Amino acid sequence: MTNKTTSARISLEEEKFLAENFKTAATGLGQASNIIYQANKNGTSPDKIVENLSSLNQIRLYSQREIKGIFSENEWKYLADSLNGTIITDNFRCVKAGLIAGVEDSDSFDNLSEKWDVNIKDFCDKIQKLTAAQIDAVYTRVEQFWNSENRDLDGWAKC
Repeated sequence: MTNKTTSARISLEEEKFLAENFKTAATGLGQASNIIYQANKNGTSPDKIVENLSSLNQIRLYSQREIKGIFSENEWKYLADSLNGTIITDNFRCVKAGLIAGVEDSDSFDNLSEKWDVNIKDFCDKIQKLTAAQIDAVYTRVEQFWNSENRDLDGWAKC
């Protein structure tokens, strides 16, 4: 694809937002344009993007509430440890078998059940009972932990 420079009229508030989040307003506009272009190629309008993001956010909020109290503090620590550095793709993030396999691999290769004093069978049984949206909520919560600037594992694990 050949690039072209163009100009756009945006409010000062929008320019400030883009500069704060994308280094420059031009970079932010370029990324926004690319998102709209890719969505349009897939048959999705800009309004539908916003609607879908709002729906996803609501599903994640509800799912986050649903998983509260399911896992012990040590099981959350196990998940954070196990998933550290793992890239979770859109096609993978709702698959409970994938999360269970990752948990089991972490035990086999890194002995995390001993490190975190977790019964691996009971832990995997809990994961098995989760819905796809709740699996996503687990991944999202762990990603939020690793992406935060102030990581307090003990405080975070007390969900």
